[in-house]
Formats: sequence, C-alpha cells, structure tokens
Amino acid sequence: MGKRRAEVRKSGVTKVANLNQPFRGWSYRACIGHKSLVTLLRESHPKPRLRILRAQSKTKRIGAQMSNPCPIFPLHWFPTPLGDLMIKLNTHTIYDLAVHVHPLTSIAVGEDAKMNDIFWPLVDAKLPLQWSLGNKSFFSPSLKRAAGALLRSMHAIGMPEKLPWEGGQYDPNIKIEDWQLSGLRQATTDFETVLANELPGLAIYHVSQKGIFSTDDLITQADAHIPEHIRNETDSKAKQDVCEAGKCLAFGLPTASAFHMWRALETVICQYYKALTGKTFEKANVQSNWGAYIKALVEVHAEPRITKFLDHIREEYRNPITHPQETVDLEDALNLFSTGVSAISQCVKAVISLKRAELSAAEVLPAAVQRILPSPKSVNVLPPPEESSPESPDSN
Repeated sequence: MGKRRAEVRKSGVTKVANLNQPFRGWSYRACIGHKSLVTLLRESHPKPRLRILRAQSKTKRIGAQMSNPCPIFPLHWFPTPLGDLMIKLNTHTIYDLAVHVHPLTSIAVGEDAKMNDIFWPLVDAKLPLQWSLGNKSFFSPSLKRAAGALLRSMHAIGMPEKLPWEGGQYDPNIKIEDWQLSGLRQATTDFETVLANELPGLAIYHVSQKGIFSTDDLITQADAHIPEHIRNETDSKAKQDVCEAGKCLAFGLPTASAFHMWRALETVICQYYKALTGKTFEKANVQSNWGAYIKALVEVHAEPRITKFLDHIREEYRNPITHPQETVDLEDALNLFSTGVSAISQCVKAVISLKRAELSAAEVLPAAVQRILPSPKSVNVLPPPEESSPESPDSN
C-alpha cells in the first residue's frame, strides 16, 4: 500500500487522478486539486475496502475553493449523452444496483452489534441509490420515490446523510438492534417491487447491426466513415448531415438516411464550386438546384469524373426520393450511404488539391519573377539631366 500512496503523491500536481481501484464491484475516481494529497488506506476489515481518509490541504479546482475532498462516485453509472434528447445506457448498472441493494432485504445483526458492522453494506447500497435520484437518472418518479424512502430508512438507524469523506459524521460504536432493521428490510423489499414493475416498461431497445457498419459508430460518429484527412477539410454542415444519416440508418429509417446524405453532398458541391471560383452559387447567380450546380461546375472546368458521378447520383437517386411516392429500402440505403461518402470524399479531395496548387503557386511565383526580371545591378540607370542655370542679363 505504501507504493500505492507514493504513486498518488507523484500525481499531486495533477487535477484528476483515475485510481481505477476495484471496490466491491465499483470503480471510484478521486478528484485531486493542485498541491493536494488524498491519503488512501485499507481499514482492517474482513473484506478490505478503499477509504478516503482526508485531504491534507484545501483543494483549488477550476477556480473554486473546496475545503473537503471531492466526493467519490461510481464511474460507470454515468450515461453517455447522444444529443439533447437521447442517452446511451449501461444496462449493467441495473444489475449492479440489484446486487448492492438486495442484501438489505435480509440484513441482520447479532448481540452487541454496532453501526460499524453494517456501515459498508449500507454504503454499497447508498451510492447507487443516490445516483438514481439525480437529474441524470433514467428512473421514473415512482421508482425515485421508492429509492428516497429506502435512503430515509438508512438514515433513521444512524447512517449519515453525507458520507465521512463528504464532510458527514456518524458514531461507529452506536448500538444496533435487529428490530431497528425491520423498517430497512421492508423499504428494500418495497423498492425491489417497484423496480420489478418499472423495468419492463423502460425504453431500452436493441439496435441491430446494419451491414458491416458498427451500430455505435453509426449513432455516435457516422462521419468517421470519411477518411480523417478528408474529414478535417469537409464543411461542418456536411459532417453534421452525415452523422444524421448514420443515425437514421442505424434506427431503420432508410429514406431519411438518404435524404440527409444528399443534403451533405449538396453542401460539399457548394464547397467545391467556391474553391474553384472563390464565389458561392448564390453570388454567381446560379439557380438553386443540382442540375444548375453541376452545369456551373462543368463551366469552370471541374474534374469530369466528379461532375459525371454527381450527375448520375442526381438523376438516378437524389431526384426520385424528393417525391413522396418514392421510398428507399434498407438495402438501398446502405449502398447510398457508401455512395454518398465516396462522392463527398472525391469532392473534398479536389478541394484539397486546389488548395495545394494555390500554395505551390504562391511559393513558385516569386522565384519565377526573379528569374524573368533583370537584377538591379544589370540595369543601367541614366543619371537625371543637369538643370541649366538661367543666363544672367550681363552675360552678353
């Protein structure tokens, strides 16, 4: 354990130390501010557990003064946000919640039992229950009420509302009788009953894989299917539409996926034309439709293989789905997603080539001018003619 403390001391200059120390099935993180130290000890207990004993100095983190150590929390209870209205759940956390709460249904003590004998089982259940009451919880109001009742029953037998490392205090030697735990056992049973009734109605779905595309990638980073060096030069609006196309594809909305992909491609067509001419289609008085866009690209000598590919997409795939009687099935949507990524990549690669050509021209032109123009030393500069002084009247 001394070696573990030394490692923490070395990390004292960092703001966050990820300890990744297993603790009754949970992983905790300790927040460490500049020039602060968290001393970690294992108490002498039949099942050794990790404790945060104290912070040896006041912690300054993100400009705020904190007199207490940062509270610890189970890392994997935090869901992954996927936009404003959707989060990805780690369903294993529900299993973990049950594992830590269920033992309270049969918790019992013998003679001369003290709070310290049941403290850590209560802590194991208290942490996930507290999270279930938070703003990020996906639990229903009825389940939150049951969790709150269970927490209050813990506090009624002497469990502090704030844990010791959060500034709370409790008497570890307070005597506990078995009859005092009857309310706790009943509150736990009630919570499990509500949980069993709520889980079947929880909106958790399995999204099947589409083709060779990873479901997670389609939902969270569909634009990653564009090569990175090309993606970095792609218009942000186009990347956003590619991401929306990926989500639609993952959730089985093929027509919507194709619609977003053609929006992304249209944005990149505009980007390509601006790279060629320095103007937008609007400023060049080009009509707002793909046929006019492609014709304008041909007139400014865009690459023929690109314009022919775009015109094929326009005529065979993009224009038909603008009519409500036409729909795209999932198989076609998979192919069109790849086609759209290919067309976007070709257009952006052409934009990158144009930028490189401009940079090369900017470097070569000064040297070429120097070779063409004579040097100043080789140019004979005639002196300015001398001004003749006016003749005086007396010169004759």
